[in-house]
Amino acid sequence: MIVDHRPAACGGCGGGLSDASGSGFRARQVFDLPEIRPQVTEHRLHRAVCGCGYTTTATAPDLLTAAAVYGPGVRAAIAYLSAYRHLPAKRLAEAMDCLFSLPISTGTVLSVLARAHDGLESFETQVKDHLATVPVAHADESGVRVAGKLHWLHVMCTHLVTFYGIHHQRGRAAMNDLGVLPAFTGTLVTDALASYTIYGDTQALCGAHVLRELIAVTEDTRHDPAWAQAMINVLVEAKDAVADAVATGHDALDAETLAGFQDRYRQAALCGIAANPYAGTGPRSKARALAMRLGVRTTEYQRYMVDFSVPFDNNQAERDLRMIKVQQKVSGAWRTLPGVRRFARIRACISTVRKHGISPLTALRDLFAGRPWMLPTTS
Repeated sequence: MIVDHRPAACGGCGGGLSDASGSGFRARQVFDLPEIRPQVTEHRLHRAVCGCGYTTTATAPDLLTAAAVYGPGVRAAIAYLSAYRHLPAKRLAEAMDCLFSLPISTGTVLSVLARAHDGLESFETQVKDHLATVPVAHADESGVRVAGKLHWLHVMCTHLVTFYGIHHQRGRAAMNDLGVLPAFTGTLVTDALASYTIYGDTQALCGAHVLRELIAVTEDTRHDPAWAQAMINVLVEAKDAVADAVATGHDALDAETLAGFQDRYRQAALCGIAANPYAGTGPRSKARALAMRLGVRTTEYQRYMVDFSVPFDNNQAERDLRMIKVQQKVSGAWRTLPGVRRFARIRACISTVRKHGISPLTALRDLFAGRPWMLPTTS
């Protein structure tokens, strides 16, 4: 829409400008939203009487399961506001009334989320099958409160897909029950939780995690922190060298450079063990345990140096888990296990479609219209 504003009088002499010729204009724009009202479509199912006397009524579209229903757009908005914008059911219902003049109930919210969860079953199966075959994947877990008890939200993901699973345990029993990790045959990138060591053909440990641990050691002045700084230097320099090699079209570090990094790594780990002796009784210090782990799991910590398809860190999984913590801050803990399972599956769909550059609202609208989004065969 264009609104023209013309001057009525000269700003200099005060004379009228009704007959003055125009000399162009300056444009200023206002971006606004119109008042949003729901669009109601009435479907009339006509009846016809045959010559035989039988009356036939037109068949209703699949969406029309009752005399009045909410369409795919309304349902998509509910699922989006719940799983992506973290609104609890009561506040979501209030938002739908305020924003769209749709006074829905909390029962409707829960019903829509249950329908979305059921409709995404085949999507989740496809994601699981996809994750079993990828060469590199990330995994992590985070504690959540469900019905007043601690549960664990597990994530397995790549840059293209996300799977979330909820379980009352953290370790291998949960990972086996969720059914994704046992089938995986590639390289699994994780933190140092021991439960992950049996999954995948190879493992890689997150460099970002260990850097945080090493920085904590350098800040503790009770023991010599030189070894920790030396380890930080070699890990970061190797990371930069890999990035430079990739940028120049190489697929591996030259043998001399790699050997230099590996030798410096080994020396730093040995110095860390020597700088933090163990008396043989009581718990080991965190610094010694870290140095021991760096020495024992050298191959996993150096994986990114020898295989450029493996990233330095586990940031992909951490990013996919981060917003789950926001959910708890905004909406609090989940009241029921079915509720968190619905959230996890819908959130996994939203996370995955966003990785493919697709609007979550569009994907959810298609889901409720009977056209659930599926992974492209080239993913």
